[in-house]
Amino acid sequence: MRHVIIGFSAAGLAAVRAIRAADDRAEITVITEEPHSAYSRCLLTYYLSGRVREDQMFLLTEAEVKALNITLKTGVRAVQVRPSVKEVLLSNGETVKFDKLLLATGASAIVPRATFKGAGQIYTLRTLDDAKTLEQNLPIIKKAVVLGDGLVAVTTAQALGQRGIDVSLVGLAPHLLAGFLDQKAGKLIEECLARKVGIKFYSGKTINKVAKDAADNINEVELSDGSRLQADAVILAVGVRPNIEPVMNTPIKCDRGIPVNDYMETNIPDIYAAGDVAQKRKILAGAAELVPLWPAAVEEGKTAGMNMAGRRKKYTGALTMNSVNVGGLSIIAAGLSNGAGQELEIYEYLNVAKPEYRRIVFRDDKLVGFLLLGSTEKAGILSALVKEQVDVSTYKDEICMGRINYPKLSASKFAGVL
Repeated sequence: MRHVIIGFSAAGLAAVRAIRAADDRAEITVITEEPHSAYSRCLLTYYLSGRVREDQMFLLTEAEVKALNITLKTGVRAVQVRPSVKEVLLSNGETVKFDKLLLATGASAIVPRATFKGAGQIYTLRTLDDAKTLEQNLPIIKKAVVLGDGLVAVTTAQALGQRGIDVSLVGLAPHLLAGFLDQKAGKLIEECLARKVGIKFYSGKTINKVAKDAADNINEVELSDGSRLQADAVILAVGVRPNIEPVMNTPIKCDRGIPVNDYMETNIPDIYAAGDVAQKRKILAGAAELVPLWPAAVEEGKTAGMNMAGRRKKYTGALTMNSVNVGGLSIIAAGLSNGAGQELEIYEYLNVAKPEYRRIVFRDDKLVGFLLLGSTEKAGILSALVKEQVDVSTYKDEICMGRINYPKLSASKFAGVL
């Protein structure tokens, strides 16, 4: 059996391991556009801050890659998938035949090219090479503007601030990390980062224009309210777009990403998709969605790999969950953590002095989301309750007060769930 996997990050590596565990003789070819073996994208800002060395980024040693017994093609791009003849055309002109194919092509950073056209010192932080380029240029950067207010933007701004750079963060949302934090939590994070690393925040704004010096390097940005900020560099962190180019103009169905069924298979038999490129079932959501999160990609890749190897496994759905430490504050949020609406029952506890914040969200006597800031030790049990969507009506007080525990639930109706 010839397995071909396009992409060697979270989903691709998980698929390789699943296939190899099920079949030690299968032929596995992995194609990656990057010149490296698999590494952790989650550590890019740690590398940028100087807390992690480049060699600590990689998920496999050379010996471990060899032990997987795969053909690894690095630095080459999959140009087109040809389902009718079961082959993949590569950028070097080579074609690779497959019996089963996994599209784990990931996503690329969005770059508003019209605004930044022709300007130097514009960066993204999506790949290891992106991080290395930015890190190498840090000595010439005194003032940086980070555009975006999501996880990558906030952790990038923090990393640059820790390196002694004057950082301004500009974002359209009304507060930081609005994708999973409410305003109270966002304000706590903002105050913490301003105090600890001196970051300045410009919420509800974007960059409209840039000014360049004689060498075409950026030296100033104009915001949407007309204000101006000096800048030696701009780091773009406004989101990602799925890499669907290899399957465009083919019979493989595309939407925002590549839709898959509960077995991670596309509309074409023997062709699967997983990770940031896949549109799949999401817990607490009606329609298939993109869930660009590392843990979800790992589970999807594992599920796809097992199905490719003939071990039928159903994907139960991705839970939106974020875990991060910002300014020394631990944050874990899952499900409808920042949800609002009359159908939701919301409990909030805030201690500004510690600081500590807890937001618990119920719907129809089921836990549908939570946000823990400062004290996160109950995140595991809360995540399990969100995933399983069981009736927690008799445990609401314990959940809200942070007193819920495994022994108590193990002796209850949840014994077979947790």
